[in-house]
Amino acid sequence: MNVFIYEMKQYKKSIIIWSIALAVLTAIFMQFLPMFLEESEAMLLFFEGLGEEVTSALGLNINTFFSEVGFYSYLFTYLSLMAAIQALNVGLSIISKENKMKTADFLMTKPKSRTSIYISKFFAGFCSLLITEIFFYLAAYISISIVKSEHFSLTAFTLISFTFSIIQFIFFTLGLFVATLISKIKAVIPLTMGIVFSFFLLGMISGITGSDVLVYFTPFKYFNNNFIMLNNAYETKFLVISIVLPIVFTILSYINYTRKDIPSV
Repeated sequence: MNVFIYEMKQYKKSIIIWSIALAVLTAIFMQFLPMFLEESEAMLLFFEGLGEEVTSALGLNINTFFSEVGFYSYLFTYLSLMAAIQALNVGLSIISKENKMKTADFLMTKPKSRTSIYISKFFAGFCSLLITEIFFYLAAYISISIVKSEHFSLTAFTLISFTFSIIQFIFFTLGLFVATLISKIKAVIPLTMGIVFSFFLLGMISGITGSDVLVYFTPFKYFNNNFIMLNNAYETKFLVISIVLPIVFTILSYINYTRKDIPSV
C-alpha cells in the first residue's frame, strides 16, 4: 500500500474545491477595483471616518488601497485566513483520521515503519496544499493583470502572494503537531476554526492596540503588506520565525508520532 498515493486520492476532492474556491473568489473581488477607483474620493472619506483603529484591525491602509497591489494586499488579509483554515485542517486530519476511524492499529501492522508513514503523510499534505497554491497564484496574477490600469510592482505582488504558501506551511505543521498531541480528535473542523480564528482575532487586537509583542504570537502578522510594498522585501525577523516554526513543529510532531501509543480497536 502506497500511503502517499492513498492520501493524495483521499484529498483529491478537497484540493479541487479549495483551488476553485480561492481562484474564483480572487477573480471576483479583484473586479471591484475599478469601481473603488471611480469612487475613490467618497471611499477615502468613508475609510477616514472609520478611524485608524478600525482600519488597522481590518488590515486596511488607505494610503495604498487605491492601487492594484494595495487593493490585492487588502483582499489577501482574508484570503490568507482561508489558506490557514485549509492548511490546518489538512495537518490535523491527515494524522488523526486513523485514530478517529479506529484503523490506526491496522495501518501500523503493515510492513512500513512509522517514519515511512509519517513522511508519506507529510508530503501528501504538502503536495495537496502546493497544488492549491499554484492555482491561487495563477488566478491572482491573471485577475490583477485584467484590472490593472497601470504598471504594478510584480515584485511586491509576488512577495505578498508567496506569503500564502508560508502561512499554509506554518499552519499545516502546527496541525501535524496538535494532531500528535491529542490522542483522539472527534471533530477536526471545529478545532480548526477555533485555532485559526483565535490567531486571526489576536492579529486584529494587535492592530487595534498597536502592540509590538502580540504580533509575534500570530502568523497573520508576520508579513506586513505595507512594509512589503514599500521595501519589496520581508522583515527579516519575521521571515526567520516563519522558517523556524515549521521546522520545530515538524520535528516535534515526528517525535510524537513515532513514539506515541496507538489505540487499538
